Amino acid sequence: MGFAVVYMGNWHNVIPFFALAGLVVAGILFVTFAENKRRGGPSSHSEGSFKQDVLRNILRNPSLALVGGISGFRTSAEMAITTFLPLFAAQQLKMDTPSIGLMVGIYSLAGVVFQPVSGYLADRFGVQRVIAAFLVSAGAVMTLTALNTGAAALFVIVGVVGALSFAVRPITLALATDLVDDSMRSSSVGLVFTANQLSSAIAPIIGGVLVQTIGYQQSFVVFSLFFFMAATCALLVKKRQ
Repeated sequence: MGFAVVYMGNWHNVIPFFALAGLVVAGILFVTFAENKRRGGPSSHSEGSFKQDVLRNILRNPSLALVGGISGFRTSAEMAITTFLPLFAAQQLKMDTPSIGLMVGIYSLAGVVFQPVSGYLADRFGVQRVIAAFLVSAGAVMTLTALNTGAAALFVIVGVVGALSFAVRPITLALATDLVDDSMRSSSVGLVFTANQLSSAIAPIIGGVLVQTIGYQQSFVVFSLFFFMAATCALLVKKRQ
């Protein structure tokens, strides 16, 4: 999507694709997990009772909603960054397309490499602590884009933020499954992914308005607040005894 923004030259042209993709995938995920749940349960477990079980589980377990907040806010920051950082690099820093592609690749690759580390740290120090620490660190590093950094510094910032943000994905799912009974684990994962896709649809629209109103660098500071809000949700989660 970052490449699409650069090639199409204007975020207005790309926003409909982000919104449509996020909404479609969110719907598919909800329907898929609902269908799987109905097939895996007793024959008397109707669609209506399934939806009631999911709703009841959320209402009785606000921590699960907070995990959705962790994932949603983190995804919002990630989508805003990967959408508008390529535009910033192209228009403000005058980077060429291969360099922008390398930067986006570093963002993703750093996260993939760092994910096993996050799992190890979560097992040792606790999932919530690691999630909060990673997200606060990602937000703090992201605020450095407000400075007049050059291309080299931006590569470093992108790599660090990517490593910290992507590494939170798997352990967030682990936290969600720890909050519910075995019979509701698939549903809890489905809710987290639904929050992801809804955020993917909304974040670029919010980001576009911010960029147009206050500029790129100031907008990146606002995007970093999503990381801090996600970290706050992580600290508020109460695990089952």
